[in-house]
Amino acid sequence: MNQNELFEYLVATDQIDDVLGTREIIFYLHGNIKEKMNLTFENAFKTNGMKVKVHLNNGNKVIGYAVFEYEQDKNHMYIGIGINEKREFILTSIPFQQIIKIEAILYSNPRWGAKEDFNNFEI
Repeated sequence: MNQNELFEYLVATDQIDDVLGTREIIFYLHGNIKEKMNLTFENAFKTNGMKVKVHLNNGNKVIGYAVFEYEQDKNHMYIGIGINEKREFILTSIPFQQIIKIEAILYSNPRWGAKEDFNNFEI
């Protein structure tokens, strides 16, 4: 694959921002982009309790629920990842510098009446 083909592929598969290093948070509401903002720890804190898809710099993606605590260390983001159908989950720590993008669904916190689903990220 030559450079032009690679570029076209990355654009077509919506991966160009991951490669170019644009670090951002995207908030969705009813399937539409509601807001975009720069990826900083303070802005990431705004996703607390929401269902998120976290894109890492190694190409992996983590789906779960964002968990932040006041006065926590700013070097990590915690994600609750479901381990079974009994609503049990494990808390996974992700180094903040490895995160290149966070996608969050507004009003997706199960405490607000949203269906809890650890496996899918449907906007």
